[in-house]
Amino acid sequence: AGPARRAPPGRARWRSMDLIAPLVTREVESDGSDAIVATAIDRMGRRRAFRGLLRGLGLKGGACAVSASWDSPCLIVVGDSPADMAVALKRLQELQGGAVVVAQGRILAEFRAELAGVLSLAPAAEVVTRVTAVNGALQALGCGWPNPLLTIEALTTGVIPHLRLWAEGYVRLRDGARLGLTWS
Repeated sequence: AGPARRAPPGRARWRSMDLIAPLVTREVESDGSDAIVATAIDRMGRRRAFRGLLRGLGLKGGACAVSASWDSPCLIVVGDSPADMAVALKRLQELQGGAVVVAQGRILAEFRAELAGVLSLAPAAEVVTRVTAVNGALQALGCGWPNPLLTIEALTTGVIPHLRLWAEGYVRLRDGARLGLTWS
């Protein structure tokens, strides 16, 4: 699943997740000009993926790929550059899980979570250093939340009852609606 292209402003109306707090989203209408791409890719071999839009993360000029999404067997890739999203995803696969931040084709920070794509076998001090570097790289790319990696990982969780991103589309948890990208 490759990154989505945005429609020219005014030509289409899209559904977007809008971060209003580090873990809280709301459903909004967008023309795509104020959002980045957020992709959920099923990592259980079912060949499902969904490309949606995300506002409010602040990420500009790069991408992040994460394998440890909450409550979901999905890889999450967010970014405003399809090329950087592809580099981040490729590197994440090479690492066998974890998180990767890329800008202008260059890996800025990464950590490996090779145990089921969720846990690292490295010493705790090394994991802390690498996760801190990933958060620092995301903040350098404009992410203003205190722990942007956690914010990205939580985009899939059903624990926080708002709009969520899954490999089958958006899910609006308050009423269980499964929604696509097109605003209707």
